Amino acid sequence: MRLKISQVGVMATVLTLLSVTATVAINFSKRMYGVDTSPSVERVVEIPPQGGGEFRKGNMVARKHTLLVKAEKEVFTPGEQILLKVTLSNNSQEEIYIVETGTLKDYLLEVRDRAGKKVPVSKKGKKILDSPFAKRVVSKIEPGQAVQDEINVGDLFDLSAGFSYVITVKRTVLMQDKKKSAEMESNPVMVIIQQ
Repeated sequence: MRLKISQVGVMATVLTLLSVTATVAINFSKRMYGVDTSPSVERVVEIPPQGGGEFRKGNMVARKHTLLVKAEKEVFTPGEQILLKVTLSNNSQEEIYIVETGTLKDYLLEVRDRAGKKVPVSKKGKKILDSPFAKRVVSKIEPGQAVQDEINVGDLFDLSAGFSYVITVKRTVLMQDKKKSAEMESNPVMVIIQQ
């Protein structure tokens, strides 16, 4: 019996050390880049009734749905397209829905410089985001399915040569009952623009 208790104690100590190590690494990343490098999360909120009303915040839910972002590479030359592959996966047991109006409008990109300061949208990007919707389609994502899009960061932002940037992507999805929505936030991606 003592052997089992000490084994449990050793396991608890190892798990605690792993947890502390992960926390230190995440906090270091937050200080270095001003972003949270933890896995993607979603915030579920109820949609207000017709005629207005406030959103009521729900619980934070992790990994029922994931928004994964990958850049084709880390270092880019000035003027080169910075393409991001964005994958939205439904890992739940229920279908979810997305409203499609155009890739650049469906996702919200947040770009931060090395100091953690937000980079403003370019004039070209503002014009794109302010233009009227060309379409508005509600699409279903079945359990176990994923949708993938490609975004050219240069369509919305002017990124200066000789700097590094951290990019995160957000998207809102509707839950099965269509009375709740979830704001998904992706993993951060770092890109470097060569001098």
